[in-house]
Amino acid sequence: MRRGQSGDDVRQLQEALVATGHMSRAEAANGPGIFGPITDNSVRRFQADNGLTVDGIVGPQTRAALQRQLSRGGASANDAGSVAPRPRPDRPSVHQPQPGTYDGSRPAPGTTNTRAWIPVDAPVQNQPGQRNAHRYDQVLNQFGVGSNPRYRPRGGNTYCNIFVWDATRAMGAEIPHWVDQQGNPARVGAPGAWEMDANDTNRWLNRQGAAAGWRRVSASEAQRHANSGAPAVVSWKNPGGIGHIGMVRPGEINSRGPAMAQAGSRNFNDGHVADGFGRRPVEYWIHD
Repeated sequence: MRRGQSGDDVRQLQEALVATGHMSRAEAANGPGIFGPITDNSVRRFQADNGLTVDGIVGPQTRAALQRQLSRGGASANDAGSVAPRPRPDRPSVHQPQPGTYDGSRPAPGTTNTRAWIPVDAPVQNQPGQRNAHRYDQVLNQFGVGSNPRYRPRGGNTYCNIFVWDATRAMGAEIPHWVDQQGNPARVGAPGAWEMDANDTNRWLNRQGAAAGWRRVSASEAQRHANSGAPAVVSWKNPGGIGHIGMVRPGEINSRGPAMAQAGSRNFNDGHVADGFGRRPVEYWIHD
């Protein structure tokens, strides 16, 4: 198999790459059964990790290596021409929250993809009906934003909006990175879809936020909301640049503003708003 092909064999290949940790569920769902650039890159990463020729082609050696890994992980080949993962009863689903696990010093497995335009499936979720301050802390801590290579500034780019995208997705309150021409969340690379920067995200909150459950509040209300375990963000629209956005986290509001975690030119997991925004005129938004 190679780039350009499609069908059930490609779908099963994608499932195998998810099982080996070389493709996320979100990536597989964006092009199921289509051997496009995302699948090609995932195959190449698998090949590099397994000492194979890195050509993006799933030939006998790559197929055999996939089958070996799946067998060690409790999965097996469906037939002579394809592989597919089998669920492991001893392995928690990535969607099962593991509270009390993360202290923010290092990122959780599955959260470090440096292809920042691709969403990640974080292990700890904080969906509506589950929310509390401890779980909110765990959602943010699992990203280890201070040391996570996904958010490290590179190539002149910073990734504040990607961190907020990741965190709000894990809380069932997505502030999207990809949107369609009407501002609705869109699949990665969907026809007509585009990627928002921090200024675009601020405009989205003001224009589409209410329809998605977001509303603008004061700093003190944002801190109270975060302390109840519900999502809260702080945003600044920069008329001369790309702006900035961060996550308000459970904690205490003080002279430097609400407690906050951010990616940006400085990445930190436990600070306050003035540490990232200075004294700029920021906006606070919460998700009910």
